[in-house]
Amino acid sequence: MAEELLKVVDYGWAIGLTAIGAGISMAMGAIACGNAQAAIGASAVGAIAERPELSGNMLIYVALPETTAILALAISAMMIVMMGQPLVGVISGIAH
Repeated sequence: MAEELLKVVDYGWAIGLTAIGAGISMAMGAIACGNAQAAIGASAVGAIAERPELSGNMLIYVALPETTAILALAISAMMIVMMGQPLVGVISGIAH
């Protein structure tokens, strides 16, 4: 019975789609981060040129969009780690 179930269930397509989804997630997060940092960086340079005492605040504002890329990395990593879970669930269900 167990051998028949493992022969029928093929998770190759799901693993491939998960890897593609993780790549798209990371790419979109990096693009969004880059666009935001470009706009904020240009504004920050202009603000610092007029009022140099704002440089500390502007440094925080420039670093803030980086959280988008960090969250995209975390989501992509979770997707990659969870890739093999359906197969593990099937095997553990058969063992009982």
